[in-house]
Amino acid sequence: MTIGLIVLIGITALVFMGVAERALDRIRLSDKTAVLVLIAIIVTTLFIPNLYITKNVAINIGGFVIPMLLVVYLFSKAGTTKERIRCIVASLITGVVIYITQRFVLPVEPEQLNVDPNFVYSILAGLIAYLAGRSRRTAFIAGITGVVLSDIIQLVENIIYEIPSPTLFGGAGGADTTFMAGIIALLLVEVIGEIRERLQGGTEKKDLFVKEGQFIKKNENIKKRK
Repeated sequence: MTIGLIVLIGITALVFMGVAERALDRIRLSDKTAVLVLIAIIVTTLFIPNLYITKNVAINIGGFVIPMLLVVYLFSKAGTTKERIRCIVASLITGVVIYITQRFVLPVEPEQLNVDPNFVYSILAGLIAYLAGRSRRTAFIAGITGVVLSDIIQLVENIIYEIPSPTLFGGAGGADTTFMAGIIALLLVEVIGEIRERLQGGTEKKDLFVKEGQFIKKNENIKKRK
């Protein structure tokens, strides 16, 4: 079992205990659903092998299919066109930055790093997704999708230059990277947002409430009811 999967198990336990309830509520994901998704990722990653589409292209159910189904669900729940555009832009930026880092910054041999490169990609994806997205749902979506897009860019390069290197979507540690990127991005928004709110005396959103993952003014909600 990889370190990443152990971390996911730990996250599952925390979600089960209700630790992440507030953050999950704001992206319109219940604790029960989150636990089921995490368990599904862990089980399928451990027991279902990679599915090969071609000789050099494969997908992992737990590391690719389940996270992307979750992304599609959350994207469909985006309240405005503006938020959907932010999700797409943030995902593209995240994917390009991860690819550039993987291709030109990190050493070719993973053994030269003191940490697993998959964790580097997760943290990087989380940071970029947060800076580009800011909202919890946008950052979560961009964190996951950015990792997948970086793999797609690598696949396109392999095809163009006829490089026989295999591309595993969500495999070879990618199960850790893909979902962890979304979790890191979500936690960054939650923690930094909480710190900013406390520094401002907790008044930044005193006249707002959360509805369908969005902050809405109370008077606006009253008008809608009328």
